[in-house]
Formats: sequence, C-alpha cells, structure tokens
Amino acid sequence: MVVGFIGAGNMGGALIEGALGRKVIERDGIVFCEKDDPRAQEILQRFNIKRLGQLAQLIRESEIVFLCVKPQDSKDVLEEVGRFIKEGQLLVSIMAGVSIELIQRLLGRNAAVVRAMPNTPALIGEGITAICHRDARSSERLELVKAIFSSVGEVVEVKEEWMDAITAISGSGPGFVFRMMEVFVGAGVELGIPQDISKRLVVQTFLGASRLSKVSSKDLGELRGMVTSKGGTTQAGLEKFSGLKVDAALTEVLKAATFRAKELNRELFSKLSQ
Repeated sequence: MVVGFIGAGNMGGALIEGALGRKVIERDGIVFCEKDDPRAQEILQRFNIKRLGQLAQLIRESEIVFLCVKPQDSKDVLEEVGRFIKEGQLLVSIMAGVSIELIQRLLGRNAAVVRAMPNTPALIGEGITAICHRDARSSERLELVKAIFSSVGEVVEVKEEWMDAITAISGSGPGFVFRMMEVFVGAGVELGIPQDISKRLVVQTFLGASRLSKVSSKDLGELRGMVTSKGGTTQAGLEKFSGLKVDAALTEVLKAATFRAKELNRELFSKLSQ
C-alpha cells in the first residue's frame, strides 16, 4: 500500500520518520510532494524516499493521502486533489479547524476522510493524535493510518464534535505549556537562580510531573494533594493561584483557541459562497 504525503514540514516529516523507523511502511511505500525545495531536499537526504512534483502524480500513485498543509492553504489544495482523487482512496487531514464536511465540499465529492489532530511532541515520538473518520470504508487502510500515528505517540478515537476543543487542548497545548515553562524559568531567574539551572529545574519538573500523572492510579487532584502540606509552601502558592484566578484564565486561553478553530472552518465555508 503506497502512502502519499502532501506537505513534509515538521509534522509530515515526523510522521514519515516514525513510520519508517517503526517499519510501519517500507521506504518504497512512501511518496511526497513539498513545494519548499530546501525542505524537500532535506527529506530526500534523510529518508531517501520518492519526491513527486505534481499532486496529480502523487494521487495516482497513492492509496492513502496525508494532507499535511496549513488550514489557510486547504481550499486550493483540496480543490486540486478533488480533480484527481479516485474511488476507494483514503484522505487523512491534519489541518486544524477544517471539518470533514468542509473537506468533502472542497473536494466536490463524498470521499473517505480521516480527520486527525497530532501535536508537536510527535517530533520525538511522544505525541498524541486524536482521530475521527467518515466513510473510511477499508478497515485495513484505517488500521494503517492508526499505525502511522501510533509510530509517533498515542492515538485516541473521538467524536468529530470534540475536535476543535481537542485542537486547543492537545494540538495547541504544547505551546501553552512552553509558555508556562518560560514563566517558571523567568520567575526562577527573578528569584536569583541562574538561567541554565532554572531551565533545567523547570523542564525536569514538568517532565517528571507528567510522567507521574501518566503512571499513577491517582487522579490529578490526589497527586496535587500529595505535594500540598497544610501551612506549607505549595499551599501558599496554590492559594495565590486561586486568588489570581489562574484557573479561569487558563480556561479562557483554551476557549480562545477552540473558538479560533471553529472560526477557521467558518471562514473557509464563507469562501465557498464567494
């Protein structure tokens, strides 16, 4: 089964690397199109896979097509894909905020579509991808898609109605976590700790807390309680956390990202009527 990648940027490249590294696909089972020539040359040097210059050629050669392009490019790319797609092919979209309905509208047909939201920790094999699908038709192809995403982390099947919120929580989530880490490092420096040591402390603290929450049978509240002694330093910080309404602020951050995902879909739908 040949898998084609339209776009081989950070995420497309991570999926190619994971699939080859875990031997989910053989080298001659992957083809790709990438308009940025320096990036395409990098992919060729790293993976020695076949580059195709035209989408029509990629679609002719592929049974599964991964759409690894920006949402803003979706209209032009999908309309071109729609001219060449064949019955029985499976499309996999990682475009944020672009619904399956919109993908099918832009294609001009009810093609089989998997909508996926991976995240950047996939670059080191520690990602998580949420997927939903419509008319996937071939369980063999769907299982291969899951295996490709599993090669860079975990996979969870979800309802499409959750995808915009998932985009905010896990798709955009690493960006918010990195921002919080920056604040922690900066606070450490302000409190007199050298920058390099502050960063090392913060990175390992976030990593260790994440790993502990993953392997522990306790819920997050119980784990928090384990660190919080009455009258201690953690309690003092958490009381300030509540007083500053950090919970509400973080919730608003996620709501803003979710709204933007929905807005992207609306903007693209509005272009169809122009």
